[in-house]
Amino acid sequence: MKQNSMYNKKRYLLLHLLVLYYPVISIVAKYASKYDVLTWQFLLIYGLQLFCIGVYAIFWQMVIKGMDLSIAYSTRALVVIYNMFWAYILFEERISFKNIIGSIIILLGIWVVTKDD
Repeated sequence: MKQNSMYNKKRYLLLHLLVLYYPVISIVAKYASKYDVLTWQFLLIYGLQLFCIGVYAIFWQMVIKGMDLSIAYSTRALVVIYNMFWAYILFEERISFKNIIGSIIILLGIWVVTKDD
């Protein structure tokens, strides 16, 4: 039982790391949008974006294998909060009061779905 508990903790940690990684795809797309379509810079960054999507897809399948899908998919809602975090750090975008309220609502929704009966 103790070993199974450790396995689940590792799986949840990997799930959260993967959800934290997912916004990287959007970040790469934002950099690609700075270049004209079909320039070598655009194609290079777009290729990087496709690579990031592939890495995400492979690890997503590995993480959710044997996991309750309602927990895995509800946890993906954290992508919105992580996107805000990365936008603030990398692009110096502003986080508004409405963003904070929305984040709290997302966290409450995840809590409702994932809490034990």
